[in-house]
Amino acid sequence: MTLYEKLMEKYYNDDLIDYFLEKRKQYLSDARPRYLHKLIQMNLLAKDLERTTRTSYNSYEYYAKNMFILGDFEERLQDRSEEHKEILLKELDIRLRALVLNQVTYRMKMNLRKKQKGTS
Repeated sequence: MTLYEKLMEKYYNDDLIDYFLEKRKQYLSDARPRYLHKLIQMNLLAKDLERTTRTSYNSYEYYAKNMFILGDFEERLQDRSEEHKEILLKELDIRLRALVLNQVTYRMKMNLRKKQKGTS
C-alpha cells in the first residue's frame, strides 16, 4: 500500500466531514455573524454547510493527491521506518486540513442577492 493510500484510508473519512462541518459553523458564528443571519433568514444555511463541507472534503483529496505527485514522498521515504512514515502522515493531515480551511472552508460564499424581477 502506498503512503497516499494509507493517508486516505486513515484520515479521509466521516470524521473529516464532521471536522469541516464544525469548522464552518464555528467560522460563521464567530467571524461572519451577519452572513450567518442572512443565510438563516433566507433558509440557505443547510445548503451552505452542505456545499462548503463537500467542497472542503473533495479539496482535501485533491491537495493530498497533488502533494504526493509533486513531493516524491514514496521514493524519499522508502528506507524509513513505519513509525517515521506514520508521523509524516499525521503531519500531512494537519497541513492538509489547515490548507483546506484557509483556501476553501473559510472563503466560500453564496450569492445572496435577490434576483431582480423582470423590470424593464
